[in-house]
Formats: sequence, structure tokens, C-alpha cells
Amino acid sequence: MYLIIGGFRTVTGICFLGVVIPFYLILTAIYPVGYSEFRHLLPIWNHSPNEIFEATKDMTLSYLGFSTLFMFYPYIKHPRRSIKWAQLGSFLSLLLYTFIMIISITYFDVRHLIHNTWPTLNMWKIVELPFVERFEYIGISSWTLIILPNVCLAFWASSRGIRQVFRFSQRKALIGMMVVSLIILLFLKEREQIELLSKYVSLTGLYLCSFYVPCLLILSYFKWRRKDS
Repeated sequence: MYLIIGGFRTVTGICFLGVVIPFYLILTAIYPVGYSEFRHLLPIWNHSPNEIFEATKDMTLSYLGFSTLFMFYPYIKHPRRSIKWAQLGSFLSLLLYTFIMIISITYFDVRHLIHNTWPTLNMWKIVELPFVERFEYIGISSWTLIILPNVCLAFWASSRGIRQVFRFSQRKALIGMMVVSLIILLFLKEREQIELLSKYVSLTGLYLCSFYVPCLLILSYFKWRRKDS
């Protein structure tokens, strides 16, 4: 709340730091490469369209953040000049996801991946450094800097949307959403509950991005044409 109350510039700053500071974690992928078996990637293109769609649904949760662009786009000073940087950022995210997926598939056997909830955390357990014995603790602490910008940007966009639509105080809306989120978190005690919540959020986000966003585009287009005419 302290970060979001500081305004969009503060949220932007924490988003920048959330990318730059933990970026060193990509270097930890060097350790599993020595134990990887790249034959696990074979055979290629042996999945049905239904299996690819199911995998897409599982990855939806990781890509839902792009919808916040609708809220902070008006605050970009030179939006048209920023398009290439937005595309480069999306491309970098795609490369990181692909790289981590390849390392995970080649390091773990399929039987291990089925029963492994956090493969990245398990890969950190083999990282050996002369000045630290359990690197996974450092990795988890650094991972909070990756999660924090997503949380701040989502809360800022949500509270800003309530202010724009209902003409309600953004600060009060933010406090209300945080209180509700805290109450919900108190009931999420088991891993199965968290996975179930993630599944529902992922499905909801998939349908919203697949149907709501295109419909919004069509309505905005007709509204723009009617205004010009």
C-alpha cells in the first residue's frame, strides 16, 4: 500500500527494480545444464491440438498481466514511441519462459515433473557457492522482488479502475481490496486450495482475454467511427 499510494511513478520504479535486481537468477540455470538430458525434448510435435490447448490454459496465469496496459497506457508520455519497448519486453518474457521450460524438461524426468510443484526451487538446491550453503533461501528472497511489481501494478490498476468507473476514492478502494485479499489469504492454508484458486483465476483470465478484450476492441472501434462521423 505504501508503494501504490506513492503514485504511478513509484509503481513504475518498483517494476523496473523488480526486473533488474533479480535478473541475476537467470545465471543459476547454468548449474542444471551440466546434469540435463536434452533427449527429453524428443520427440517434437507429437502433441494433439487438444493437448496444446490444455497447456495453453495452464500458462494463462503467467501472461495475464498484459491487461493492466489498458489502465496505464494514458500515463505513458510518448505511447507510440514506447510500442517497440513493449514488444521487446514481451519478447524477453517469452524467451525467459521458453528457456526455463527447456531447462526444467531436460533436467527432470517426466515422472519427476508430474509430482514436482516447484521445479525451479528444486533446481536451486544444486547451486553451490563458496559463500552460501543454501542458495534456495536467497532465490526465494529474490523471487519476492519479481512478485512484488505484479502485485503493485494489479492493485494500482484495479483501484484506478474503480475510481474511473464509480468515481470512488482510489485510496479507499485500495484499502478495501487489500482487506478482502487479506481475509481470503487467511482461508488458503493448503497447497490444493492455492492450486484450485490459481486454476479458476487462470480460466477466468483466459475467457476474459479471449472474448472480452476482442469485444472491447470492436466496441471502441465503432465508437471511434461514430465520433469521427
